[in-house]
Amino acid sequence: MLEDNPVAPLPDEASGEVRHEHATGASTAPGSSTADLAAAVAKPEERETLPETSVRDLPETLVMDEVVMIDQGTEREIGERAANIDGQEADWSASSRALLVVASVEDQPLTDLTAYQQEAETGEPLGLYAEEPEPESQGWRGWPVLMAIGLVCVVSFGGSLFLFTRPCALRSCQPLELAERLQAQAITQVNADIYGLTPADLVQARQQLLRAIDALGEVPRWSEAAQTANRLLPEYRAQLKTLDLIIAAQDKATAAAQRSQNPPHPVAEWKAIHALWQAAIASLAKVPQTSELAPLAEHKRVEYQVNLNAIAQRIRQEQESDRHLATAQRAAAAAESRQAYASTLADWQELATLWESAIRPLQLIPSGTIAHGMATDRLLYYQGKLNTVRARITQEESAAATYRKAVRLAEQAKAHERQNLWSKAINDWQAARALLQEIPPDTLLAAQVQSLMSTYDQAMRSAQSNWVAFNNLQNLRNDLEQACGGQPRRCTYSVSATAITVTLTPDYEATLHTAERLQSELVRVEILNQWQALDFTLQSISQNAGIPVLVYDSTGSLLVNHTPNG
Repeated sequence: MLEDNPVAPLPDEASGEVRHEHATGASTAPGSSTADLAAAVAKPEERETLPETSVRDLPETLVMDEVVMIDQGTEREIGERAANIDGQEADWSASSRALLVVASVEDQPLTDLTAYQQEAETGEPLGLYAEEPEPESQGWRGWPVLMAIGLVCVVSFGGSLFLFTRPCALRSCQPLELAERLQAQAITQVNADIYGLTPADLVQARQQLLRAIDALGEVPRWSEAAQTANRLLPEYRAQLKTLDLIIAAQDKATAAAQRSQNPPHPVAEWKAIHALWQAAIASLAKVPQTSELAPLAEHKRVEYQVNLNAIAQRIRQEQESDRHLATAQRAAAAAESRQAYASTLADWQELATLWESAIRPLQLIPSGTIAHGMATDRLLYYQGKLNTVRARITQEESAAATYRKAVRLAEQAKAHERQNLWSKAINDWQAARALLQEIPPDTLLAAQVQSLMSTYDQAMRSAQSNWVAFNNLQNLRNDLEQACGGQPRRCTYSVSATAITVTLTPDYEATLHTAERLQSELVRVEILNQWQALDFTLQSISQNAGIPVLVYDSTGSLLVNHTPNG
């Protein structure tokens, strides 16, 4: 991973030249080791001051008796330099070790060339680089030089081949190019379609960023691409951190969306979902405005804010629904307790108001809430109670109206009786009694109706009796009128409850007196027959009326007293 492979250039060496090395993965060549190389090189005890001439300045014809090697301090310095590469011990091959040795030798100044020629001729050590003389029997002494030159060539070739086979040895740096390509793909992928972006797309983009960061870790620190890799590394890490914030927000949003499924939910559950949306928005708020992922974060934030507002609305709906349900239950309890004691129409009207106040909050509870299910059941029950109360109120109001109408008819009947309009009085009493019979016996006026019913029955019987008497009297009057009529009028009459008084008119009396003096028998008989007919009629009237008929003359003297059954 990136954290395990930091990329940084090596510090400048004492010579002032910056060398970039990457020893990771090097192996030791068979038959070669640091100990073998040290054994092949003699270590001088001290260094002579030589002219400022490097090995590369020597003529090609110069033949050296022995290979000039570095002292122990220089070798240790090179070893430490190699060990510091990538912060770990390196396993050096013989060719790589020799390449560093030659590089260090090139930096060392050489003494006068004649000293080396003298050392080759005499076989004695010269200065710090003196070697033990070899026996004369070894033959031609130029072989070591040739061997050293060959070794240098082999080491140089092997080192060059090693370097050129390492990443970023040439101008092209495949790890850096891969990292840039992966990063570009990741950013393009998340910004290409922010409206249709899925969680899988975010995960894929994160994996690409991780691969890009890993690819930056593969850029050698000694290469020219290391500076670019060091510049891109913090940017990629920042983008990865930003993408992790968006993914974390997406995870919380997904959890919130899943918990929102299959509503309704209790208020506590909606609050937990609300907290998830808030956490998702808070995670997006940490995305820097300068980030390339800021547009995506802003789009998600707006989307999540809409969902947060919707959940807040859900919480308010559930809380309001609970309050409405509690209000309805309190009103219903009050109505239930008072309904058993309702004794007047005003009590029933108050009950209707209570049931209406219980139903009204239930109708305000929206669907999609937990309280809606309970509200639906209670609404049916409360509506049935209200209907019963309203029906009772209607019944009581109708009964009261009927009762009032019956009372008015009774008053009208009494007025007709005072006018001797007995037939009308009887009709009024009958109508009033019929209205009382229409009032249901379970109404509040039932007791009063029963009392009035008996009163009206008695009044009606009395009216009927008076009507019969009145009719008889009317017939009597008709008979009296017929008996007393004529030319001249024979009599006048008056009727009371105890007697009928008939008074002969003076003209009729004069006719009777004249008949007595008439010489004509026929006329006198006719007048007498008329008087007998009147007398017989008055006797019949007394018999039919059941009361006496008193006949007086015009002077008030009693002539005849007809009595019933007399």
